[in-house]
Amino acid sequence: MVVSNTTSKVTYTGNGSTDTYAFAFKIFKDLDLVVTKVTIATGDEEILALGTDYTVLGAGDDDGGSVVLTAGNLTSSYRLVIQRILALTQDVDYTPSDKFPAETHEEALDRSIMISQQLKEQVDRCVQSSVGGEVITSEELIELIDDAADSSAASQAAQAAAEHAQSDAEAAQAAAEHAQADAEAAQAAAVVAQNSAIASRDTASAQAVIATAQAGLAATARIGAEAAQDAAEHAQGDAEAAQAAAEHAQSDAEAAQAAAEDNATVASGSAASVTSMYAAVSAAQAQANALLGLGIGGSSIDGNGNLIMTYNAATVTSIEINAGGELVINY
Repeated sequence: MVVSNTTSKVTYTGNGSTDTYAFAFKIFKDLDLVVTKVTIATGDEEILALGTDYTVLGAGDDDGGSVVLTAGNLTSSYRLVIQRILALTQDVDYTPSDKFPAETHEEALDRSIMISQQLKEQVDRCVQSSVGGEVITSEELIELIDDAADSSAASQAAQAAAEHAQSDAEAAQAAAEHAQADAEAAQAAAVVAQNSAIASRDTASAQAVIATAQAGLAATARIGAEAAQDAAEHAQGDAEAAQAAAEHAQSDAEAAQAAAEDNATVASGSAASVTSMYAAVSAAQAQANALLGLGIGGSSIDGNGNLIMTYNAATVTSIEINAGGELVINY
């Protein structure tokens, strides 16, 4: 066999439906393969067990073979790494003057090349200095790794501090927005309070206007009542005078009929005057009662010279002067 393929490792990402994965390099036996499952999110690695987690097909074939998982299909959260890892041994024993089989010798050479290939793959994953640089000892390499780890830790700490500062800034922004909202709410409350004060002021002004109007109505009612009282007293005096004139005319009726007729004419005029006066009284009384909530309907003189007044639906039927000179209204 000619070893022309330098590949000794192949990597797959799971898809949830495939359980068989091919490799295109030769192995001598199943144990020459190391199969590793890698968790993509964390980088954690798990070396799978031959016979338990997978089986191998194609050992000894020049074109390679395949690995078949026995634990189910590999999901997209994992990668599968298939490596050829040969033991660093030489198993061919040459005997002096014995046959020199070409196939045995070629397999030994192939094995040596394959070991060189796997070592190269491992060396390619190592930290190396430049060609013209000094050789780095293991102690220096460890120190460089520690420095890199410290730098990484410092970078992570700086990143964490930046994230913490960002979180503090966002919290401060939220607090500022909350304060702004509180200020706007306070301003709205102030506007409501101002409007309430204006409404209260307007209500007080309206109440003052009503009180003034009520006082004016009360004063008008009082003036009307006083005017009505004066008119009533004046009318009572006129009625008493008319009553006295009527009695005097009655006593002189037989003696002077003509004088009685004249007196009757005068009395009629007086009655008209009284009617006019009582009309004024009634109007004043009606105005006063309208303000005070009372109700005299009106007054008039009938054909016999009697004063007729309506008060709370009661009709005054007659007016007379009693023996004590008092005006008596019958209704």
